[in-house]
Amino acid sequence: MDPRTSIQYLTGRLQKLRNFILLGHAANGALLILTGLAVVLVLGFIFNAAFFLTTTFRVIFAVAALLALAALFFHTVVWPIITKPSTETVALQVEEKYPQLQDRLIASLQLERNLSRNREGFSTDMIQAIIRQSQEMCQDIDFMKSVDHGYLKRSLRYFSGAALIVVMLGFVFPSVFSETVFLLTNPTVDVARQLSYKLDVNPKNAEVAKFSPISIEALLFGRSLPADAKLHWRYEDGAVKTEDFAQSRAVKATAAIAGKLAPDDTTVLAYEFREVRRSFEYWVTAGEIESPKYQIEAVDKPRIMDVKLTYHYPKYTGMQPLVVDENDGNITALKGTEVRVEATSNKPAQTAVIEMKNGQLVPVQIEKHQLAATIKVAEDGNYRIKITDELGNENPDPIDYKITAISDAFPEADLFAPGVPVNLADDMSLDLGVKLFDDFGFSDLKLHYRVFSIQGETFARKIDIPFDRQSGRNIEVRYPWS
Repeated sequence: MDPRTSIQYLTGRLQKLRNFILLGHAANGALLILTGLAVVLVLGFIFNAAFFLTTTFRVIFAVAALLALAALFFHTVVWPIITKPSTETVALQVEEKYPQLQDRLIASLQLERNLSRNREGFSTDMIQAIIRQSQEMCQDIDFMKSVDHGYLKRSLRYFSGAALIVVMLGFVFPSVFSETVFLLTNPTVDVARQLSYKLDVNPKNAEVAKFSPISIEALLFGRSLPADAKLHWRYEDGAVKTEDFAQSRAVKATAAIAGKLAPDDTTVLAYEFREVRRSFEYWVTAGEIESPKYQIEAVDKPRIMDVKLTYHYPKYTGMQPLVVDENDGNITALKGTEVRVEATSNKPAQTAVIEMKNGQLVPVQIEKHQLAATIKVAEDGNYRIKITDELGNENPDPIDYKITAISDAFPEADLFAPGVPVNLADDMSLDLGVKLFDDFGFSDLKLHYRVFSIQGETFARKIDIPFDRQSGRNIEVRYPWS
């Protein structure tokens, strides 16, 4: 084989090995740069957690980080390319890995020049033999295994450790981590200093029934909480008044971590207005925070304004419906009478019910301010109308209205003719006369009698006696009985 072909074969493999070495240096540089980025992020996270990062600090920190990363890039990627090893240097690395070559590979590269200009007078046959032996021995050797990847593995461990720390910080402290990324990637953006605590006020805007209590709560949570908070309030036309809160409860963090990474403390402060008479405006201040202004509206409690009763008497009485519109809910009626109760409330009702003395609940129809229900009079008792508004306030001290049930009196009959025992004539007829008395009139009149036979048997009989049903409540009826 031509020695020049052998040399081309050897130098080609050595150049591939050199490129492989340079690729390893580039990968190592990339890992170290990524590790450096992770370190910068961790350092920025620590600084951000410990104190407020001003724009000046962030710019200086970003410039220093960029310079350090640029220097690392130049040292690990650019410089190895500029000072890339020569072919002979690579050959020596292979010789070191494979001592069985006995310096034939490096000798082939160095003696190949003597084939064209042999100033030293070396034997060309010997040179050709060395080159041929070197090629034959290198054919069974993997040059790539002469590269030590220990530095690459070490850089990979560094990167893995730094990346793991970054992931853990992002998972455990997501808010501080995301804030750190924003601040480091936008060093020139002016960011207002964030307080380490927050304030929440309840019930914010609300309605409360007049003369009812209401409690204002201030929730402080975060770190380094203010020592106290103040409640400020005023009527629409009044001066501002300031009240001290009473501490309702507190939850103190126990972990000994400072700065933004410390767990939150929580303090709940409360102040009670025992009797709200008028609407007022209020707000809370705590440390450097002032809450928005909120409004408490004092509204009337629901109440019944007037009551109208409509009596529907039993049909047999023949009485027409009677309307009593005197704002008097007391009921006096004949048993069986259905009384429609109509009431008006001072505000729209959300729920309404009539509560009877015996515990029975009568449903009520609601149409904004108008309420209506029907009560059937069965016995003496009382009832009350209970309503609630949209806030759940009930009408205070509902009136107990009385129910007086009047019983229908029994009808009376006076058989005045014949009035005494008589013997029947041969025609077996008898003129009967009866006087009837009732408070509502009559619908039916029957004559009940018994017949006694010679054998001693008794037979009960009855017959209808006709009469004028429209004749009134006191009538006299004549009937020829035959």
